[in-house]
Amino acid sequence: EERWQDEDEKNIKTNKKKNKLDTKNVHVKSFKKKDEGFALDWSNFNEGVFASGGYDNEVEIYIPVDEFCSDYTGGENNKFNFRTKFKAHKNGVEDICFSPSNANILATSGNDKAIRIWDLRLNNENNRISQVENSHDGDVNCIAWKLSTGVEMIASGSDDSVVKLWDPRKMSDPKQYLARIDFHKEPITALSWDPISPCQLAVTSEDNRLTIWDFSVEPD
Repeated sequence: EERWQDEDEKNIKTNKKKNKLDTKNVHVKSFKKKDEGFALDWSNFNEGVFASGGYDNEVEIYIPVDEFCSDYTGGENNKFNFRTKFKAHKNGVEDICFSPSNANILATSGNDKAIRIWDLRLNNENNRISQVENSHDGDVNCIAWKLSTGVEMIASGSDDSVVKLWDPRKMSDPKQYLARIDFHKEPITALSWDPISPCQLAVTSEDNRLTIWDFSVEPD
């Protein structure tokens, strides 16, 4: 019995050693940015594709050259015909969110109080699908795009401590939001839709509060 126990302990130690991640063999790809970055998101459709943004006011799209993401391609000659770099905001890009229903679309928010939706296939950076200037009374720190179950919505959170919900198909008038939440007392720091129950939105703020909002609940 002791022999088998010793053998089991030996196997456990061996398995633990095998399962340990050797970071020396992990592939690392580093990208040099011109300024501090805040915004990151992965594509919901195209494997290995992600976007970044920061205080250089630009959005950059990173497209892998193969399925192993051994390297990333730049420039406009890529397999998706995406623009891979463009100016998105005037005073820094705060957040980026890919569409959950269209592989070519993403939304951005910035310190210029704007929320913009882009089609990456368009070559002219001025040809935005839609935008809301002065969407908040402060920097738009975060956005979150609700999954396509039911009505699509984009949530936005700002330094003005307000959360707003928008219809991505009708984003032009700052007064045309679907809902407004004036609960928090300090800037909104993060937003996240529940992927299982997509009508629930989580909100965090500098007022040290986390709140959950269920938009499937209708008043009697």
